[in-house]
Amino acid sequence: MLTLAGGPTHGYDLAEQLTAVIGAERIDYGNLYRLLRRLEGEEIVSSQWNDDLPGRSKRTYSLTPSGAQLLEAWAAALEVTREGISEFLNTYTERSK
Repeated sequence: MLTLAGGPTHGYDLAEQLTAVIGAERIDYGNLYRLLRRLEGEEIVSSQWNDDLPGRSKRTYSLTPSGAQLLEAWAAALEVTREGISEFLNTYTERSK
């Protein structure tokens, strides 16, 4: 969802962006497309065929408004978690001196 927040993209470009975001060397395309279909079924992602791109027609995926809200909620939850981890590490560092 984070990669789709940058704008619509097709599966191959999405996979390339994901390798950079998650640090993976390789993305399993079968799993990626199954996940995209599932997210589309949950109305988190939408897709449409795009003939404007070079080569064959490609299915272009976009984050829906519901998906954007979910991403925002996840980011907020992660921020709270990061603050808790930071507080823990600061306390640990102070006590271990």
